[in-house]
Amino acid sequence: MTLDQLASLGEFVGGIGVIVSLVFVGIQIRQNTNSIKGQSELDLNQRYAELHGRANVSDELPRIWDKAINNPNELSEEEIRRARWLIAEHFLIYEGAFHLYRRGGISEETWRVKMAFMKNILENRIYREWWEGRMTPMTEEFRRYVDNYDESDQGLWQPTPVVIENQNDT
Repeated sequence: MTLDQLASLGEFVGGIGVIVSLVFVGIQIRQNTNSIKGQSELDLNQRYAELHGRANVSDELPRIWDKAINNPNELSEEEIRRARWLIAEHFLIYEGAFHLYRRGGISEETWRVKMAFMKNILENRIYREWWEGRMTPMTEEFRRYVDNYDESDQGLWQPTPVVIENQNDT
């Protein structure tokens, strides 16, 4: 074999090595992305569990929560105030989930489950009044997304396109 042939063979083997390396890096990135999504979904569910756990160790919070959902007209002013704090915490978790979803941090299925539950609770008078009253600061992107949802087939929500204006344009 001549020196030129060995050089060509070396280039060919080197090229294959680069391709194999790129495939390996692609596989590693995919595995890392899946791991991050899994951790994000675990963290999200942990936030819900913490909220429910706090309500579970209190005699008063579950009663107020159940009353707000099932008999909102029977709530006292103090119970409405307490219910609004619970609602705010719920929706702050939803907003966090929304931003994770928009960035690909949680799965479509997880997002749809959370949104279906949120849609159901927004049919409740206390939750709806809270949402419409804008009582907690949330991003306009999240508010528009929720406000522009329509029901579709199979009982799942489908987002209508949300136009996000560039904050730098003046």
